[in-house]
Order: sequence, then C-alpha cells, then structure tokens
Amino acid sequence: ATLADAGVLIGNGTGVVQVTGAGTSGQVLTSNGAGVDPTFQAAAGGGLTWTEVTGTSQAMTTKNGYIANNAGLVTLTMPVTAALGDTIEVAGKGAGLWKIAQNAGQTIHFGNVDTTAGVGGSLTATQRYDSISLRCITANTNFVVLGVQGSITIV
Repeated sequence: ATLADAGVLIGNGTGVVQVTGAGTSGQVLTSNGAGVDPTFQAAAGGGLTWTEVTGTSQAMTTKNGYIANNAGLVTLTMPVTAALGDTIEVAGKGAGLWKIAQNAGQTIHFGNVDTTAGVGGSLTATQRYDSISLRCITANTNFVVLGVQGSITIV
C-alpha cells in the first residue's frame, strides 16, 4: 500500500498493514472500538457551551453554562437526563438573581446539606454575581456542588 501524505499505518495482527487517509485541520485520530480501524474525526470539545438567559426561565442541559441576566428572578430547571460526570454551571449577572429548580427524583448535595428531594428542592442566589458549578454523580438524579461563589439558599 502507498502511505498517504500525513496518513497513519494501522496493523491488523496478520501482517497486513492498513493505511488511513490524512485528517483535516482540527481533527484527531479516534478509536472506533476494538477490532475497528481508527479514523480521523473532529476533536470533542472540552469546555462548556454558554448561554446568556435574559428571560425569567430556562430548561438547562448538561455540558452547558448559564449566565442569569434579568431584572426578575431567573428560574433555571435541572435537566431530566444527565450522565455520570456531566457538568452544569450558573453565573449571576442580572439584579433579579437566579434559582435552580429540580425535577422529580433529583437532589443536589451541597457539602453536608442536601436539597429537598424532587420538585420541592432548589438552590437560590442571594447576591447578584453568585455563581455555582454542579456535577452529576448518579445519572439523572444526584448532583454535587463542585464550587460556589457567594451565599446560596438551600431548600
């Protein structure tokens, strides 16, 4: 086989060598699982996608950050679906503050204090620029506070 310019050689264990094509700018060589040749693919993002919320409510998704910017209270509702390790962040900006509302079966663990389980539980900012980072520790249901700036009301 002819090695493509910037291609990669792949062995298959029987003495045959496969050759990949070259990747394009921003791609990385990615495993496609055991027994399958790797391919060049777009690099997975490592950071959060940020959304400025200027209304009074927002359904949150994982791997996202939210900037709460309204003169009234911004209620941010936790995602129903979250995988182990997923992160969500909230940063305050508007004078109306923010509140993180939970769905059925969800709990947020803040140090040694837990929110009320389910839709009655919440975290609420007490100052304009309060900020918080959450991580899912049990798929869909349990989250832990990784860090906080400010004083948060726990219900």
